[in-house]
Amino acid sequence: QEHDSYNHKLRALQENQQKQNTLASKLQNKILEQKRRILELEHAIAGKDHELEDAREELNSTAETLEDQLKHAESKLKESERSLQNEVTMIQDKYEEESSKVLDLSQQAGKLRSQLDQEKAENSRLQADIRTLTAD
Repeated sequence: QEHDSYNHKLRALQENQQKQNTLASKLQNKILEQKRRILELEHAIAGKDHELEDAREELNSTAETLEDQLKHAESKLKESERSLQNEVTMIQDKYEEESSKVLDLSQQAGKLRSQLDQEKAENSRLQADIRTLTAD
């Protein structure tokens, strides 16, 4: 009977040990699976880091290109503004010059009209004198 009790306890102990071994094995498998999953995630993160770095470099390159294009456009705009301002100044100067010529010509035309009127009046007076002399 003692022997049966001993065998019973031994079997129970062996069954418990078997269960613990099974649980330990399952736990080790889960740990290995988690380690594999962690490695996969680390590789994925490394890949994303690489993609992010590539995108950052491309963004920086694009920003530099756009900055250069903007500077070039600003430079062209300033040059165009200077050129247009010079043209406006030249046109204003030409306008003032032409306005002065028009004023001078208007004054000369006025003098010539006045002279013409005087000459017409003198001509009319002379014609009247001629008629009077030829009538006598």
